[in-house]
Amino acid sequence: MGINWFEGGRRVSYLISGIGIIVGVFVLFSEGPTTYVVFDTETPDDPWTFTTTPCDYPDLSEYTARNILIGGKEEDIILCFRTKDTKILYKRAEQDTSKQWTYWTNDQYNEEVSNYVSARVENFRLTPEMIRAANTGFSNHRWSEWKSHAFETIQWTGAFLIFMLVLTTAVGWIVRGFAGIPQGHDFRPKG
Repeated sequence: MGINWFEGGRRVSYLISGIGIIVGVFVLFSEGPTTYVVFDTETPDDPWTFTTTPCDYPDLSEYTARNILIGGKEEDIILCFRTKDTKILYKRAEQDTSKQWTYWTNDQYNEEVSNYVSARVENFRLTPEMIRAANTGFSNHRWSEWKSHAFETIQWTGAFLIFMLVLTTAVGWIVRGFAGIPQGHDFRPKG
């Protein structure tokens, strides 16, 4: 009896598919979503508020050296400066004697904006209300992010398995066609 190339091909396909599943499970449990506790502000007079909205460009995010304890685990804090038309609102003293504050806007790379951001980050303090809001909302946010990560990982793993099934079927169909072997058989019928 000759070598059964089709059975060998199926076993290789099963092996590669199994490795794909193992990689998917590894990614699912070892590379969970990266979540941060985000506090944001829109204007210089707005207080810092907990949010589950990501701080993506054009908003400016600043990492702090502070952590917050949520559910027995220390989490990193990001301070997010929300933009208005890609510009950050900041305050500076007017030159007159009344020293009234006015909002100004500029891009995040401006020196005055950089000084304003540095001062706000340096003066950031967690209040009991902020800690309560973060404790209430962050666990739900982390769970939501994990479900999203799991769904994406399952989609990629499923797509890989479908690709392997289609590839194995296509190669088997082509080789059977050239070799004159009927579908569902591994050898040419005798006779």
